[in-house]
Amino acid sequence: MLATTAQGRGGIILLIVPQPQIIVPPAYRPPPPALTTPDWMPPLPGPGPSIPPPPRRCYAGTLVCDLEQPDTVTDTCTCQTASGNVTGRALIPPSRHFGPRPAPDR
Repeated sequence: MLATTAQGRGGIILLIVPQPQIIVPPAYRPPPPALTTPDWMPPLPGPGPSIPPPPRRCYAGTLVCDLEQPDTVTDTCTCQTASGNVTGRALIPPSRHFGPRPAPDR
């Protein structure tokens, strides 16, 4: 039986029930593929320079002369002058040549 207030309103009881919220799961994104080593190899470097380095020379102060024995493995050398021998260092002269043609002889 309805309560007296409900009967006075017409006998209808209206109940409002909120709907439960539906939580949508996050979109699935597959993980990226695993890193693998490539199946190819980079090209091999080309052959080195075909021009041999210039021969070592003796640098004694302001004098530059050819070595008496160019095949010796030493850092000291001597240049002969009119006033005697001058001690210097055996070094490979600097080269400014970078092209395919051989460097000019001086």
